Parts: sequence; structure tokens; C-alpha cells
Amino acid sequence: EVEIKKTGRFLSNFGIGSTSVSSGAFKDRLSPETASLSLYEKRELEGLVNDLYHYVVDQIRASRGLSRDVFESLFTGQFITGSQAKETGLIDHFAYWSDLPEMLAASEEDEIRQTSLMAYQLPKTTTTLLSLFNRIAVIEIDGPIMGGHHESDLFYGGKTTGADDIDRVVALIEDAATIRGVIVRINSPGGSVLATDQIYQAIGRLRDAGKTVYVSMGNLAASGGYYIGLNSDKIFANPMTTMGSIGVFSSYRHYEDLYDVLGIDHDVVKTGKYMSVGKSRQALTLEALTMVQTYQDRYYQHFVNRVIQHRDLSEEEVYDVAQGQVFFGKLAEQLSLVDELGGFQDTVDALSKVLNISSPRLITYRSRPKWTMSKQILGGIMRPFNALMGRVQENMAYKSK
Repeated sequence: EVEIKKTGRFLSNFGIGSTSVSSGAFKDRLSPETASLSLYEKRELEGLVNDLYHYVVDQIRASRGLSRDVFESLFTGQFITGSQAKETGLIDHFAYWSDLPEMLAASEEDEIRQTSLMAYQLPKTTTTLLSLFNRIAVIEIDGPIMGGHHESDLFYGGKTTGADDIDRVVALIEDAATIRGVIVRINSPGGSVLATDQIYQAIGRLRDAGKTVYVSMGNLAASGGYYIGLNSDKIFANPMTTMGSIGVFSSYRHYEDLYDVLGIDHDVVKTGKYMSVGKSRQALTLEALTMVQTYQDRYYQHFVNRVIQHRDLSEEEVYDVAQGQVFFGKLAEQLSLVDELGGFQDTVDALSKVLNISSPRLITYRSRPKWTMSKQILGGIMRPFNALMGRVQENMAYKSK
């Protein structure tokens, strides 16, 4: 099930409006402040969800040897009991965790031997001259892409990738003679246009330095996350990687009606007719909307040109898939948006084979993220201290009198 909340009508009840600018017919459909999905958009989304459903179900059916009757009667989202699951072959036995050692021993007809955790440590390797050149660098693009440094929210979690930090990592790898290949691991919904292109250019520098660069797409590689991957030698994606969303989208919220009800007026002095674009006091005029759309379409066309350049597709083929649609990796491969299906280890194996490395040593480059805190939480934490300091200052002022 996919549920998309649309808040435009709710916000309008409070005098809050929003204008969306989309370059790509479907780029804005998942935004909460745009209109409800059209029948065509719903059908396309249904196709996406059904593809995911059938992929998962086929995996279960194949591994459990289920008949189609079981699949059609049980795989409807309903609750089933453990007894039903056992009768239909979804599980093999009933057991608690404490029962498993005895069951395993009985199945193996042998006593279970306990193994210490120390036995699972990697053996120490001796560095030789040849092994120095078996290194593959791993660069992680995790979370939304922004300028500056990596950040991680202290309270809410979540990461952002800073383009400046990626630039620094690339500079280190460029000069590392012992690193012959690089894997860029992407799990990102995209982000800043400028920061995305900065990372794209950085990957190009790796290739110019003679490094072979493969991209491994994880759970998500959409919009700018996909754009970054274009500047590589080969793109790998999992069958269920959510990717695509080729397009550009922006949204402008305004409080014109709310300000009118509250009696808030604005005196404005400006030097150009477009200087008020994006301000919350008024909705975009038709003229301003046209200007923003034209400006944004330039970035969209740049994105489209990159896809044409790197994926060997015609302009017509690219425009068919560059309307903001989201694809799973399996379909993306059929559309030539990625080269091969496979996970991270498949990417490592393929790159090692190309580089003729038998035992690759992965070197993951990570910059320590900068911890951030929302202003609301920071204000809440500091409020008691500010009040205390205020009282101290008042007492000091009183005593000085």
C-alpha cells in the first residue's frame, strides 16, 4: 500500500497557498501540496506497486515451493495464524528460541559445538608489494545531497551528504597510486542542483585520473542521486532499487490570504519586477511563474542532455523516461538507465574482475558528519538557561543600584 497525503485543501483553510513548478510531467505528483493524482497517474503508480508486490511474492513462492492457489488465497494482506502458515508451507515447524539447539542437534545427529566469537575474526594479512595494488575505494553518497559538509541530525536521525566533503575524498583518491578502482555507493533522493553537479564533476576527475569507477545503487537513487551515477563507467542497481525521478521540481508557499485575515500589510521597495518572487506575502503571478518555469527548464534540459550523453539513448527515448517517473531497477535495466542488476557485492566482483584483482581490499572513505540540531529543539533546551541567566543579570543589576 502507498498512501499520498494531499494537504493543499487543508492549508487553504488557513489562508496558506502553494505554487509548484515542475519540469517533467510527473515530477510533482508525490508532493503533498499539489493536486490529487489523475487517473493516469494512479494507474502508473499502481503498476509500480504491483511490480514490487509480484517480485516479492515470486521470491517467496520460489523459495517455499508454494502453489498458485496458496498465493491467491493468502497473499491479500490478511492476517493468518501460525497454524495456517504451517499448513500452507510458509513455515516448517513451531518452536521457541530455546528449542532450536535441541532441534538442530537432532537434525545433525551430532552434538552442537560452541564456537567463540574470536574464531570469526579476520586472519591477519601480510602486506606485500602486490597487495598494495589490490585496493578498491568506496565512496558513500547517503541521504539528501547538499553543499558544504556531511551532516547528521542529533535528535531526529537522518544524514545529508555534503558536496565539499566528497570533493576532499576524491582529491585523496586521485593521488592514491595504490587505488585502481572506485565504487560509488548511492542511497539518495537527490537534492541541491549545484551540489549534485559538484559531485558529478568530482567523479569525472576520478576517471580522468585513470580510476575505473562503478556505481552501486542501494535502496534509493532518484533525481540527483541518479544524476551523480551517470558519470561512471558502469551502473549497478538492485532489482528493487527505487530510481529515476528525472526532472526538476520547486515549490513556493505563500500566506497572502492569511495575512489579509490577520490584517498584516507589507510596504515593499524593490529594484526589479521579479525581486518579490518566492516571498511568502503573495502568490506567484503568471508572469513570474513563466519566468521561474523557463529558468528551471534550463536545468531540466541539462539533466536530459546528461542522460543522452552517458546512456546512449536518443532524445525521444530519454524524454519518454524523463518525466519524473519512478522506476524499479529491474525496469530501469530494460530501459537502459542502468547497465546490470546486482547488489554491492556483485559490483565489487565485477570491478575486481575488470581490474584483474583476485582478493580486493575495500577502503571506505568516510568524513565524520557534523552533528546538527533543529532550532526548535535547541531553543527548548536553552530556554531554561536563558531564563536563569536573565534572573542572574536582573539580580546583579538590582545589587549594583
